[in-house]
Amino acid sequence: MIRQITHNRDIQVRIERQIARYQQQSKPFNAFIEGVGKAQEVTTKFHDIDEGLNRIVRQNFFINAITCLEVYIKDTIVHRADAWSPEGLDKLLTINLTLKDAAKLLSIKDATPTLLYSHYRNYSNLKSIADDLNLLVKPKIDFINFINKQMPKADEVGNNTFEEWESALEEMYELRHEFVHSKSDYDPHPDEINDLATMLQLLGNFAEFFFEDYLSKAKD
Repeated sequence: MIRQITHNRDIQVRIERQIARYQQQSKPFNAFIEGVGKAQEVTTKFHDIDEGLNRIVRQNFFINAITCLEVYIKDTIVHRADAWSPEGLDKLLTINLTLKDAAKLLSIKDATPTLLYSHYRNYSNLKSIADDLNLLVKPKIDFINFINKQMPKADEVGNNTFEEWESALEEMYELRHEFVHSKSDYDPHPDEINDLATMLQLLGNFAEFFFEDYLSKAKD
């Protein structure tokens, strides 16, 4: 269950019901919600160990949570392989490969276009995710604009983390890169981690709504 994000009961109940429904309907989404929750929960378990290790555990939240998001997007693309625009998928698969890369991809058992995409594609930021999704959906629904319309506003929840989710996610990507590639003294505050974990779960919820909305339009 998502933590309390607002005292507006209508908003809270609507979001809780959406998440519960999507968790039942979508294995990738369910794994994502659980993964982000565990990435956040583990940061609360090590208060008695060395503070330097505590900091690393909190830094690892950014690595693990962003990985959960990327796996969710890729698994959704694979799971709903028949839903995407063939033209858009062709564009995503028009990439230059080394012979080594090609040999690795060809070795994948029961390879499909979407499965090959998921193995090869690496996301570097929000824009790379949005650009791919905007190619795959036809008729086009702009992913970022769609999420912006769904995210709770600051005056609804008393917190601007959700309304400013784009910049928050970009900062998460930057910190993930920093924590992976260099030693950092930055120590994320537990409240920051809690807010970002909730923001990611909301993002996943509205992304699932995005896919549902797209599929309903594609059938019309």
